[in-house]
Amino acid sequence: MESDLVSIIIPVYNCENYIEGCLDSVSHQSYHNLEIIVVNDGSTDNSGKIVKRLASSDSRIKYFEQANKGVSSARNFGLKQAMGKYCCFVDSDDKIGREYVSTMIEFISDSDLVAFYQNSEYKKLSYEVLEKEQTINLVLDNQQVSGVPWNKMYKMSIIRNNRLEFDTDISMCEDLLFNIEYISFIRTSKVITSSPKRLYFYNERTGSALRKKDERIISGALKAYDEILNDYAKIISTETIRKLQSAYVDVAIRCVLFNSYRTTKFDRDYINKQLNFVKKFPMNHKQHVVYLLLMTIPKMLLSLYLMKYNKSFIN
Repeated sequence: MESDLVSIIIPVYNCENYIEGCLDSVSHQSYHNLEIIVVNDGSTDNSGKIVKRLASSDSRIKYFEQANKGVSSARNFGLKQAMGKYCCFVDSDDKIGREYVSTMIEFISDSDLVAFYQNSEYKKLSYEVLEKEQTINLVLDNQQVSGVPWNKMYKMSIIRNNRLEFDTDISMCEDLLFNIEYISFIRTSKVITSSPKRLYFYNERTGSALRKKDERIISGALKAYDEILNDYAKIISTETIRKLQSAYVDVAIRCVLFNSYRTTKFDRDYINKQLNFVKKFPMNHKQHVVYLLLMTIPKMLLSLYLMKYNKSFIN
């Protein structure tokens, strides 16, 4: 199995304080047959210089640059360069455990996808084998697996044969959409539920899409949910569909709130556009209350929301 080349794709944007630690953890994998594809997505700091220096002492590091187009574009660029039989994605501000690659590649040969629990218990290695439908529901419904790409190993043949790529038009849930599309072409997966050592060290930085009060970013999640609910409903369980619909309601409401935060304008047409579709979805009590307030007395509710952040409508 050591003869199989594994491509590790690392998009980089302004990570000068983290990228050396990230690449050090990748370079020192117990599995050596790697190509480490680093795509500098228009960084304005010293990230590129650091990667070039490290690449001079490790021929497996392949450095590329592009104008700033976003993480999805950088990942797609990396996929086009990849020569490996399998691929993984690592975020440039994170680190991976020494057995990250060797643990996953142990299971990939007789399955189409390998994933591991993000907070797996550190004990004897254990896993479960899942069919396509089970895998989709697990990714959608289990936060330990979720739609992130960094806890998964993919077969490049499936990606190439089906021309799969990350959607560059959205910047939230684009990785979830990529994973659902990939899983739709598999037969089975193997999910590692526990391992003797930690496989991934995630660094939660401020400024993520989930934290930004900008509906232009999080509205991408609506597009992803739309595609998933419309294209894959037949292989998603009823319970998971209800949870997706609830998540859709959350995002639609958040879009309205964040639009008022960003523009400080009252836009009735925007409210109707975002909320018209969700009325047919089941809502929990809190969602229903906010929905009713936005549909009946939206300016009052949005005014109270803006007051919390010392803002007010300018019109």
